[in-house]
Amino acid sequence: MYFLHKEQKPDFKEIDKNLAVSYRELGRKYQFMDNNPLHAKKSLTLADSIRPNDIETLELLGIANCALSKFDEGKAFYNRVLKMDPNRASTYFNFSLVFAKEGKFDLCQQYLDKANSIKPGFVNTYLERHKKGLPIYPQERPTQAPK
Repeated sequence: MYFLHKEQKPDFKEIDKNLAVSYRELGRKYQFMDNNPLHAKKSLTLADSIRPNDIETLELLGIANCALSKFDEGKAFYNRVLKMDPNRASTYFNFSLVFAKEGKFDLCQQYLDKANSIKPGFVNTYLERHKKGLPIYPQERPTQAPK
């Protein structure tokens, strides 16, 4: 259907945007609902190839790469996001998680503070989840119910 519309209406640019958003949201579902960062990365990479430099897609690619323990790749995506939007609190928060995983706690705290300075109270929800023993990072969720 996509290719049919693209062929019949080549000047209609919204179709590419809509397809990219569909792949992005599919990637979000794979990452956060299905706990499948590999499938998330594939969908998000497709979204990025159709609509490059979409901030949400890039941040989700950072999350997916970090969930696959590809921290350098994840940080590269976060850096791209921050170059486009230096006031994106969620990216600073996600970056802080990477620094925590790497044992760089001073940097982790700096990035948490930056996220909170941009959007006061932003990290509180996540910190409360952590205090209750709930996962912050998606790959820490169990993939199936305990037996």
